[in-house]
Amino acid sequence: MVKRKQASSQPDIPLARPPQDDSDRFENFEDIPAEEQERLIKESGLLGQVQKIQRASEQPVDFADNVFNAVLHVIPLAFLYVIMDVLIHQQYSQDHSMKESLKRVVSGLPFLALLVFYSEKSLSNAVATTY
Repeated sequence: MVKRKQASSQPDIPLARPPQDDSDRFENFEDIPAEEQERLIKESGLLGQVQKIQRASEQPVDFADNVFNAVLHVIPLAFLYVIMDVLIHQQYSQDHSMKESLKRVVSGLPFLALLVFYSEKSLSNAVATTY
């Protein structure tokens, strides 16, 4: 038979409520004076990091970078297209050849490349102008 520990009147871990006077300490951040805010920002180093991010985002993205980014996105999308084509043919028990799938990919690749290129280009311009 298993003996149970009798509940004692004193718990092993002391349970106490936090002091009530510290509860409103974090409610009003706006009450910190401007000099204190500046000192905290300088000590934390956040201002330097934000300025570095702003300088990095201001650098223009050239044409070669946009083409490289487009190629990096087009390759996986083309493979996804081939996989979906194979799965659809398998689903309907149709004959399938890789030659047909590659023909479809090659015919749609220029449109896909232009779509990705311009969306990447506009996205990089939008990110650069938001900072």
